[in-house]
Amino acid sequence: MVPVGAALIVQVLLLPVTAVLMSEPPRPVRTEVGARRLTAVIGSGLRLMFSSKVLLALVCVEIFWGFGMPAFESLTPVKLADQLGSADQSAALMGPVSAVGWALFAVGAWLARPLMRWLGAAASAIVFRLLQGAIVVLMGVLAGPVGLITGFLGCYLVHGTSNPLHNTLLHRQVGPDRRATVVSLNSMVSQGAGAIGTIVLTAIADGASVNTAFVVAGIALAAGAPLSLPAMRVERPRKTTSPASAGGPDQAG
Repeated sequence: MVPVGAALIVQVLLLPVTAVLMSEPPRPVRTEVGARRLTAVIGSGLRLMFSSKVLLALVCVEIFWGFGMPAFESLTPVKLADQLGSADQSAALMGPVSAVGWALFAVGAWLARPLMRWLGAAASAIVFRLLQGAIVVLMGVLAGPVGLITGFLGCYLVHGTSNPLHNTLLHRQVGPDRRATVVSLNSMVSQGAGAIGTIVLTAIADGASVNTAFVVAGIALAAGAPLSLPAMRVERPRKTTSPASAGGPDQAG
């Protein structure tokens, strides 16, 4: 009950913190609701996505990203349990390691701004997608317990940087009135790919080995990198230094 109680307290404290620190300019509120409105919004988002090669490529990044994420999110404790010979030891260790991982995720998000100034958003997104894929592959083929945990933490650091970079590229392709729709489509693609990745990667881990599942996931993560190239070609003529706000990790899913 102690962890649950602590989490509840943090969530309660989050409400006034959000109210004080987050601000949003007033905007018109649509009163139209129902299936007709929902269908119109989804149809509008899909038409917008397929009308832009850059936007379509960026959303398709989520197919590879979402597919590969279950490896380091879900299979790391499984591999660690095999290495330690105890599921209880693995669970006890993954708690604090996951907490450190989320702290590094925040550090990674902070790094997005200087990286945009140095390389640009698209180039940075490509580099970090390739880096994340390489880390996951190494977690599968080389890592002992220490290396596995180090790779896990590295994945969350890179993941934290990739999120705002990817969202920045998405936001640049649409106006403020369409951003929520595009981000939602991006998230749905990520969630669907993540569900497929969870099924496929766990099947590979069960049928072949956990290491093989890590390698497949790492290759998938890296394979999405070239899909940011159209955004990089569009980005070259302009100089933008402020990344858009990032969403949650599972948006990433």
